[in-house]
Amino acid sequence: LVLAQPDWVDTPGIYQFTASMTAAVYDDGGAVLGDDGDILAAFGTDGNVRGISTMLDGIGPTAGLIIHAITIRSNAGGDEISFQYYDASEDIVLDIEEGYTFVINDLVGDLFEPHILNIGSGGGENEPDWVDTPGAYEFTASMTASVNDEDGSVLGDDGDMLAAFDTDGNV
Repeated sequence: LVLAQPDWVDTPGIYQFTASMTAAVYDDGGAVLGDDGDILAAFGTDGNVRGISTMLDGIGPTAGLIIHAITIRSNAGGDEISFQYYDASEDIVLDIEEGYTFVINDLVGDLFEPHILNIGSGGGENEPDWVDTPGAYEFTASMTASVNDEDGSVLGDDGDMLAAFDTDGNV
């Protein structure tokens, strides 16, 4: 199975200053994220990657948690930084609710008390922008369906959607 991992590239040599963040990333159900292949990345308002995390095992009071250590880069204090999280098991990029205002040489969180980051309420870059307009049609029908992959396994997780489209691509 080949995943569509994002093509984020960290270019530390083009930034003069750094800040260090040690964070735990939580999903909307309160579970800590951090499976093989997952990536936490920091971005400037220009969309450039400002840092990519490495995963560490928590110690002491955070034993059992996956912690993300990330060096965030900038050429000036005050830059607004946003975060995205690539969840390899779901093959999706998710937005992080919290942002960060860059402070030169800042230390945010540590292995004992990590900074908390939460997955945002949006569905990430793979969420469809479908709009259902039931009033646009004279007739309706309903259908109960099962969606299976090529191996016959039934697909469907919280947040998954199935939609019907007309020949013009309308929902």
